[in-house]
Order: sequence, then C-alpha cells, then structure tokens
Amino acid sequence: MLHGSPFPPVTWTGRKAEDRRRRCRCRIPEEEHHRPGWQFALDMLDELAGIGRPPS
Repeated sequence: MLHGSPFPPVTWTGRKAEDRRRRCRCRIPEEEHHRPGWQFALDMLDELAGIGRPPS
C-alpha cells in the first residue's frame, strides 16, 4: 500500500467515548482525522512525487 495513513470516517472524529473506542479498536491515532477524498488523493500524489514516481 502506498499511503499507509488510515482514512477514518467523519463520524469517528468526535470526542465521544464510542468514537474513542472505535478508533482504539482500529488502531487509528488521535492525531489522525477525517479528510475529504480529494485531500486524501492529493496527499497520495504528493507522496508519489516525494519518492520520484509520477502517477501513471
């Protein structure tokens, strides 16, 4: 997998106890937050550029 960052749903970004339990079970760190799909895609393109591999 190129981009190893998790992609938590927007409903898991709250501070409620259930949100924290879900994140813990899935091993999603507190500092990781929901990003829109377009931002996730741009982050992956940046990662490709950083290792010198243009997208195909």
